[in-house]
Amino acid sequence: MKEQKLSEEETEIEILNEACKEISLKNKLTEELKAKLQKKLPKTFDEALQLVYAKRVKKYIFKPSCRVLWVVSGRKDEYQVIPEANFCSCNDFYFRVVGGKKKLCYHLIAQKLAEALKIYEEKKLTNGEYEKMMEKWRGKIKKAVC
Repeated sequence: MKEQKLSEEETEIEILNEACKEISLKNKLTEELKAKLQKKLPKTFDEALQLVYAKRVKKYIFKPSCRVLWVVSGRKDEYQVIPEANFCSCNDFYFRVVGGKKKLCYHLIAQKLAEALKIYEEKKLTNGEYEKMMEKWRGKIKKAVC
């Protein structure tokens, strides 16, 4: 049973990643692909797409290191998203995704869609500002877990 859940999760993530590759290549989200994603991610896809079109996804690039930090503004707060790890700092991720009740949170879906569609706010900052931002995120994670 647990193996089946993991397989379903991978499939959902793979479908999203493949869709994002297709979006990047075509430079748009086709109606066919949108319908497929709505079917596979019924509630979260629409919420994520709303965040993208509302330009609530931010990409911070720190110089000179070229570190990247993705932040998504949700309903209640801003959340750090690490797309390579399929990770989000929101409570939904901690309690439902990690707990196996959901496959992905909508912040993570929004980041992936925003990057593929190239619809996000980009900010260039210094490496010193990176450390300040990471202190903020470390504090949020500690508060969320305690």
